[in-house]
Amino acid sequence: KMRQKNPSDRQGISQAETNAQKAAADVNRSTRQLEEIINDFQKQKMEDIKKIFTEFIMVEMLFHSKALEVYSNTFQNLENFDIEKDLEIYRSRVQMYDGTMDPHALQTAGMLSTMQRYP
Repeated sequence: KMRQKNPSDRQGISQAETNAQKAAADVNRSTRQLEEIINDFQKQKMEDIKKIFTEFIMVEMLFHSKALEVYSNTFQNLENFDIEKDLEIYRSRVQMYDGTMDPHALQTAGMLSTMQRYP
């Protein structure tokens, strides 16, 4: 624009070109800094997401491994459960007195099951 307005003002044109070059350099420097800030932010965001999900998955795996341990133990106990033997123990402990059951004997019979308890 300076050349069009006043073509004979070489010093003004030179100063305007210098200012334009400085402004372009400032824009480039600012653009690079902004790109670096955005990249650093994105990297930190990805690291945070990775950390959060890794910790979450570890907690979930621990929970489910413990649940699987409990289910496996319970399944094994059910497989080993002898209904006939427990019924026999129950019958031998429950005594009928005048048509009523002895509450203490009934309570004791429940404790003698062949079924294992999970700790």
